[in-house]
Amino acid sequence: MFNPLCLFISELLAAFVSSGQKYFVRQTFSRGLDANDKTIRAFLFSHYSDYGQAYEHFEAIAKDGNRFLYRWSEPDDRKRLKLAASQPSGFRIYASVVMPGWEGKAEKALKVKVRNYMERKNLWHPGRKDEVTFELYPHFGEVFVRMRFRKQEIKVSLVEVEAETSR
Repeated sequence: MFNPLCLFISELLAAFVSSGQKYFVRQTFSRGLDANDKTIRAFLFSHYSDYGQAYEHFEAIAKDGNRFLYRWSEPDDRKRLKLAASQPSGFRIYASVVMPGWEGKAEKALKVKVRNYMERKNLWHPGRKDEVTFELYPHFGEVFVRMRFRKQEIKVSLVEVEAETSR
């Protein structure tokens, strides 16, 4: 599984808070697990300046037993957020931010998969010389792919693109 998201580190937390992001939603993030290390669990933290949006995200992941809504104004929550940003041993904590330079890594990992997805789902049939562009973005803790071909655009989950092309 390709993971384009950044690690949730202290500098990123400080940048979020200084820009007015005061609410953080934690959820399970299986895409962040790395079979090559001793990661026990992976989590994703999404940041919000508006409590209503944070709560909407929180409610959207009601089945996730690891979900939690942190408030920067609460001292205990602030302490837990700082701990998470320290990347404690055995855990991988990610932020809902696509890492800089994701395009180069995604180009190798996903270019063929995106084209195959388009063709298998009978969306579009680009020729060899036709340009197909795509970008990745997180929404409510899931990574989505925005694909463009000519003047058309479609948005689907990265999980769906990966599942369809592994058949």
